[in-house]
Amino acid sequence: MAQIAILDKTLKSSGWSWSDIGYSLNRKTTAYFVAGYLLLSFAVLGFVEFSLASVGTDPEKVKTLSDLADLTPKNLPQRLVFIFMGLSAGLCEELVYRGFAIRALRSRGINQWLAALVAAFPFVFQHGLKSIEQFWWFFIWALLFGAILIIAKRLYINIVIHWLVILSAVIAVLQTLK
Repeated sequence: MAQIAILDKTLKSSGWSWSDIGYSLNRKTTAYFVAGYLLLSFAVLGFVEFSLASVGTDPEKVKTLSDLADLTPKNLPQRLVFIFMGLSAGLCEELVYRGFAIRALRSRGINQWLAALVAAFPFVFQHGLKSIEQFWWFFIWALLFGAILIIAKRLYINIVIHWLVILSAVIAVLQTLK
């Protein structure tokens, strides 16, 4: 969240506004936006926890999921962290890497599609990659998010999709049901 505070100061010092980087929601609407994410997230969490408690898990599937998916939260505390991490990541990463980075590169005369490509690299590497598969996963999402911003010209669409991608990791644990 410190990224948002730094970005706010950077925008003000450059004479830009939040709408200049594609984020046009005011504070009240942003509060509703965040509340909607949290409401959906806790509904998903409740469904996942209820399903796991009602049906139980298959130990072999749990082991397979642990081996294959480093980004899937394995227990309730990890799932809670994912929900709040998702809130922060969806906002911060989209504001910084799509909104600000692409706008800043475009202001330097770089084509918007090339700017989206360039902005994809710091997004990818800030995730602390463990494999080439993770590189491609994050790189493809970064390119997709860049394209969505360029086409839609609204950053909140990216934020919602980013939130949903992160929440899908919470739902992925349902693969371990008996």
